[in-house]
Amino acid sequence: MANEEGAREGVTEAPPFRPSDVVLMPHVGTLQELLGKRTVELAERLVAPGSFPQISASEGHELSDAVLHAAALVGEAAGEPSTRVYRFDGIEVPGAGRGWAAFYVDDTHGTLALVSDWGTWSHRWWRGPWLCESQHLSDALGMWVGADYVARKLFAGVPDEFDGRATVKGWRAEVLEARRSGGLTRDEARAAWRALDELDSSAPAELLLQEALADEDLHRVIADDYWESAVYRKPHSFGVVKDALLPLLFEALRKEQADA
Repeated sequence: MANEEGAREGVTEAPPFRPSDVVLMPHVGTLQELLGKRTVELAERLVAPGSFPQISASEGHELSDAVLHAAALVGEAAGEPSTRVYRFDGIEVPGAGRGWAAFYVDDTHGTLALVSDWGTWSHRWWRGPWLCESQHLSDALGMWVGADYVARKLFAGVPDEFDGRATVKGWRAEVLEARRSGGLTRDEARAAWRALDELDSSAPAELLLQEALADEDLHRVIADDYWESAVYRKPHSFGVVKDALLPLLFEALRKEQADA
């Protein structure tokens, strides 16, 4: 025990992480020199201890712009192909408001990152049949891959969201089918239909399923496959990325290739 206490003497805690202390490369300098004092201050506030980042939305936009720009500078300083950054402002998305998006395309490492008002996602493609050694990611994205494929890669690991309205709609279809097949009497079908009217389809999956199973009139309809009947869908932001944001990137890449 005494040896352990003696071993701890002279051991000090590591100082808190400060982005301004980071040295990127000898020929690039420190992060503060590259980004500027204002941007580093924002980064330090972002990583400061606390339950919520201490920066505003506009400051977050400012920080992301500076970091994306710095990534391009670091790539050039390292002698690698420059990183491409594509920024789009004033994007109108029906049902999702107005906002901006910035795509970061790293041809060297096969990485695509998206920072936007609707969220942030990224994916890295390893070299292989899809992306050969001699091919740049920006060429592949602009030429022959679809928005659905790329969006699914960006959202890999993002859980689907429970769709309560679609789940209840499916249960209604089960009630109708059970009535047509004779599995439910007229009174049983009516009772099950009324029970469905009383459910809160906006409730979380577990709560909605518990309420449905607790109702005797519904239990006889959905008890056999209640969990399988729950409907899950991609989050709303998936549609924003697939249908509104990625087409902007693809168009910009195709235009670059046509002008080259």
